[in-house]
Amino acid sequence: MPSILRSLRLVSPVLFSLFFAHAICAQNAVAASADSDEMKEVSINQKLKGKVFLATGQTIEGTITIYHQLDLVRVKLADSTEAAFAPIAVQFIQGIDQHDGYPRLFKVLPYGYRMGNDYRSMPTYFEEIVPGTYALLLRRNSRTVYSKPVEVPASFIGFELNGKTTNPKHQDQMIYKFFLQVKGQDIMALEKPRKDLTSLYGVHANEMRRFIKLHELDYEDPNHLIRIVEHLNSLVK
Repeated sequence: MPSILRSLRLVSPVLFSLFFAHAICAQNAVAASADSDEMKEVSINQKLKGKVFLATGQTIEGTITIYHQLDLVRVKLADSTEAAFAPIAVQFIQGIDQHDGYPRLFKVLPYGYRMGNDYRSMPTYFEEIVPGTYALLLRRNSRTVYSKPVEVPASFIGFELNGKTTNPKHQDQMIYKFFLQVKGQDIMALEKPRKDLTSLYGVHANEMRRFIKLHELDYEDPNHLIRIVEHLNSLVK
């Protein structure tokens, strides 16, 4: 189981009232960086063909781009108009991933963020990877990994520093962060999947240990984690 905006037009004026101020700022930031190479490098996004189900009850269909780092969704409609939505404006998103052909489901759920000394719960996009009593959720992000700096002639940089300067090579890596939502409870981050999940096994602990050992599953492997949660859900039905 396994990725800017040149103009933004809302589907209806009513939707504008649903946007938080931070979402509007995010839209402007994306628009300003539409042709930026830097933006293209660091953005971890997904493109879907599908539907966005709005908080107003409306449904819109088109090409959907999900900007994970901005928590923002853009939809290109059939008439080539575009709309952008912060999580507060959306219930859920269904579509086919244009990269791998898999169906995807994104839900909007409350999640706690620390803002200074405050801890606030805000609507946030989560991809549901495994449905069920124990729903496995996913958020994507990226990190830049630098290799050992390499000396290059200063003429390539445009300034002189004793004839040479350093140019550290780097690449962006995808980061997967998993969460669990137990039916009727708040979302919990799986910071330590083995510890966090085994505490939930209860009467199914022996069967879960047998299953994990039999299939040589590793809690730290995303694909193995999916199988573990799927099996747990099969036991609690």
